[in-house]
Amino acid sequence: MYDTIDNVVDSFYRYSIDPATAKHNLAFTDVGFGRGNYITDNGNANGKVFVYVAPVNGVRQGNYDPVILLVAPRKQQLLTLGIDYNISANTVLKTELATSKYDVNTLSSLHDNSDNGYAAKINLSNAHLLKEKNKLSLVSSLDYEYVQQRFQPLERLRGVEFTRDWGLPLVAQRATENIVKASTGLRADNGNAVQYAFTSYNRSDDYSGFQNALTQFTNWKNWGFNNQLVLTNYQTDTYKGYFLKPIIDVSKKLPWMDNWIIGGRYTLEENVNRNTRNDSLNFTSFSFDTYTAYLKSSPEKETGMALIFTREVINTLWVKNCYGETGVIT
Repeated sequence: MYDTIDNVVDSFYRYSIDPATAKHNLAFTDVGFGRGNYITDNGNANGKVFVYVAPVNGVRQGNYDPVILLVAPRKQQLLTLGIDYNISANTVLKTELATSKYDVNTLSSLHDNSDNGYAAKINLSNAHLLKEKNKLSLVSSLDYEYVQQRFQPLERLRGVEFTRDWGLPLVAQRATENIVKASTGLRADNGNAVQYAFTSYNRSDDYSGFQNALTQFTNWKNWGFNNQLVLTNYQTDTYKGYFLKPIIDVSKKLPWMDNWIIGGRYTLEENVNRNTRNDSLNFTSFSFDTYTAYLKSSPEKETGMALIFTREVINTLWVKNCYGETGVIT
C-alpha cells in the first residue's frame, strides 16, 4: 500500500506500512526508461516496491508509473484484385493489386493519412514449344513487385528465409520495396528442367541487391540430379556483402529394393557481411557446410520410411571447424 506525499514542487506516492496513511493500492507499469517517475527498490523485504525519483531539469529518471495502459481498438482491412489475361495461347499476363488500411487507434484521427498502403504484382510468362517429341519448351517470365512501406498484409508476405537470403536483419524495418525478376529455362514433359533467374531488389532505406540463381532437375535411368546455385550481392550505406548457397543432390532409385532411393546432398551457406567504412567482417557473417546421406522409401507409397545422416561443419567469425553430426530414422 502507498500513501500520498504533497510538497511545493510535486505530489507522489510512497510505500507505507502505516494503516492510517497507506490507503492506495497501486499497479505500476513499465513505460520505458526516461518516461516514468518511479524505479524498483529490490532491497525491500516486503517484495517489489516502487520508489519515486524526482525529475532532473525536467527529465524523468524512472521507467515505471502508477498507470494501466489501455489497448486501443484497432482496425485492419485488406482488399485485393487479381486479373489474368491470355494474350495468346502461350503468353499469359497476371496482375494483382492490393490496398490495406491499418488503423492502430480507431478512437483517434491523428495520423489517419498514414493508415493506407498499397502493393502490386505483375507477371508476364511465355511457354514456347521447341520439340514435339518430349514437349521440350522454352519457358520465360518477367515479374515486377511493388510494396509500399505502409502496406500491412494479414499474413507473412515473404518466406521465413527471405531476409537471410538477402543479407537483411532477421527482423527488417518496413520500407518501400521494388523487386524485378526475369527468368528463362527449358522444361520437358518428363519433369526435367533447367532455369536461370536474375532478381533485382531495392528498398527505400538505401538497400540494393541483385541475385543470380541457376536451378537444374534431371531424372535419367533411375538417377536423380537436383542442383541449385544462388549468389546474392547486396549493399547499404553501412555494410555490403554476398550470400552464396549452392545445393548438390544426387540420388539413385533401386528397383531391386522396391524402388527405395539412396542419395547424398551437399549444401553450403556463406554470408560475408563487411562494414563499408573499415572493410571489417560484421558479426552477422557466417559460413557452414552440410553433408547429408539418406536412404528412403519410394515417395509413391502411402507410408514412408527414411534413414538420414547429416554432418555439419560451421565456420564463423569466432568458431572454426566446429562439427556436428545427427542421425535420424523416420
